[in-house]
Amino acid sequence: MNQKVSRDFSLDILRVLSCIMVFGVHLGQKVTIPGSLGVFFSKGSTGVGFFFILSGYLAYVSLERLQSKYVLFGKTMVAFWIKKLLRILPLYFIVILFYMIFFYAIGSVPEDNTGLYWVRYLLFANSFVTSENPFWTNLGAVWSISCFVFFYLICPICYKLFRKYWSALILVIGSYGLLKYIDARNVYNLPLRWLFYFFLGCLVYVVYKEHKEVFTIGVMLMIVLFCILTDKGTSIIAPLLASVFILATRNIKNNSKPGIIEKSINYISMISYSVYLIHVVIIEALDYIGVLHGVTYAIVLIVCTSLISVASYYLIEKRLGNVLMKATMGLLL
Repeated sequence: MNQKVSRDFSLDILRVLSCIMVFGVHLGQKVTIPGSLGVFFSKGSTGVGFFFILSGYLAYVSLERLQSKYVLFGKTMVAFWIKKLLRILPLYFIVILFYMIFFYAIGSVPEDNTGLYWVRYLLFANSFVTSENPFWTNLGAVWSISCFVFFYLICPICYKLFRKYWSALILVIGSYGLLKYIDARNVYNLPLRWLFYFFLGCLVYVVYKEHKEVFTIGVMLMIVLFCILTDKGTSIIAPLLASVFILATRNIKNNSKPGIIEKSINYISMISYSVYLIHVVIIEALDYIGVLHGVTYAIVLIVCTSLISVASYYLIEKRLGNVLMKATMGLLL
């Protein structure tokens, strides 16, 4: 989608880190990455959680702006759905279409014991309905798209009911309890499980709006310290630190002219969603072609992902997205 000229650099940093972590964990499954960098990338799935936190924060930002524009909550809710779903779905559906053509062409589409087949991905049921074959639950690592869609659908209601500090905090605590309950049953990609991360981002926005940053950062850091010292609840250390980072950088303004590093971070952040989906498509193609896992594999993956992601951003996310946005928002107005 079309990006604002003025970007939030600190959010761009976290988004780029998330993107690199997700890319790195998939690259590390194909190529041996030595030393501490390899260990870091082995934890790269944490980057998906960071994306969810950012999405929760920005969802409340968007709803706040739309509410002031439309006043009527019904219009606000529809406008939010249009903006967010058109942000992620065009590229997602094109990727799914590619997978359908690709796997039918090579004759590698397995049976689905439920009979749903591609309907799973078209209706985002892949994370809700189990299958004997992971092909039908997480093809191309798209399980997270179901989580995004589910959150965006319920977010306006959450915003209506939980936009004060204590109510948003209760929402986060409750969703963490739900996460632990689901984990105990070994169902990790269920969208309900990941609501904790989205709601944590929503809480960060409420904290910032109500000027409770110092208190909340202190509490979050004490929880992190407790988890480190007791070796308990370590799974929440990374999301809490990401939340602290967002809160700690809200009031930092950089008025100087951006240099090459800042421009690079902004640009990677801008195309990060395309990178997020496209790099796994490239991995599928390289594995089918039979490219040996090694340095050449890594170089081809990085170059192809970069080039196709740039094209995807400008042609699909930006151009097609803007056309669809104007058409649908015009009906709303």
